[in-house]
Amino acid sequence: MPSDETNELTKLRAALDDVTRREAAFRLKAAKEYLATEAKLRGLEERIKAMDTYVHELHVTRDDLRAQVQAARADVETLTWMLYPKERDAESLARAKKSAFWFLVSGAAKLPRSVERLSTVPAGDYIYYLHTSPYRIYRPGSFTLRGWVMPKDGRATTAVRVAIDEKTFYGRFGLEEPEVIVQHGAQAAKNPKPGFEIAFEITLGRHQLAVEAQVENDNWQTVVSTPVWCIAAQGA
Repeated sequence: MPSDETNELTKLRAALDDVTRREAAFRLKAAKEYLATEAKLRGLEERIKAMDTYVHELHVTRDDLRAQVQAARADVETLTWMLYPKERDAESLARAKKSAFWFLVSGAAKLPRSVERLSTVPAGDYIYYLHTSPYRIYRPGSFTLRGWVMPKDGRATTAVRVAIDEKTFYGRFGLEEPEVIVQHGAQAAKNPKPGFEIAFEITLGRHQLAVEAQVENDNWQTVVSTPVWCIAAQGA
């Protein structure tokens, strides 16, 4: 009997040792898997952080490019203003030279002429962006001007219109521009939807165009004004 009890005790101890070894192996495997999972998680977090940095850099680059485009458009507008009276004087001079009375009008044709105001509406202080540039329009018929506008003093813009020649065109105002709201939070408090879209008619030739905004349902102010010209597209 004592021998049988000894054998049984030995077997139990062997079984216990086996369970202990298996438990230790399981714990070791679980620890390795945990460490591997943690490493993968850290790697994913680093990748997400790198992507966030990259996206931020893209946004900064995009905003910088937009600023450059806006500056270039302003330069084009300034250049257009410089060329406008010279081109008109050249056209008048060419017509006068074809006249049989050139000797009578030659002096007057060479005199410089003032440029008409593009709008009788007083100018206001705005920040704006035009998604579709009006500085050179190549096709006759109609043109859709899209962009956003808000006053620098933080007041609310309540309407936007386009004045071209003697006509005024109204369109949609209050369109979503979420990136603008994020970028210009101070000015955007009263202008949560500063986007606009206005379609206007245009014929071949040179025209006078102004984008005008109404502030807090009161007076209209000129946001931007420029001479534009419309020519037939190639092959038309």
